Amino acid sequence: MREADLIAKIRLLPTEGGGRKGPTPDDNLRCMMVIGTHVFDIMIHLDRTGSLRPGQEAIVPISFLDWEYARDFVEVGQTFKLRELTIIGEGLIEEVRLAAAQRR
Repeated sequence: MREADLIAKIRLLPTEGGGRKGPTPDDNLRCMMVIGTHVFDIMIHLDRTGSLRPGQEAIVPISFLDWEYARDFVEVGQTFKLRELTIIGEGLIEEVRLAAAQRR
């Protein structure tokens, strides 16, 4: 697995607020990141934090399945939504990794 493209602070919505009904898997969560009108397939790496429960916050590494498509829409301070079938959370990009930035 390649290095993560960015570091972000995420917050999963509580179940009663429309979030997931249960916790994430322990190792990673594949879902969609929505930035404005753009939607990207991502993997949130949870090997350091472990499973996240609805309502929980964490700082996590994230990889895009297609960095070439996503790179023009990603910058520090950018907010985003996390989506499965519905919106399950939100986040803020805190760092774009050097290796990802060099692929620009």
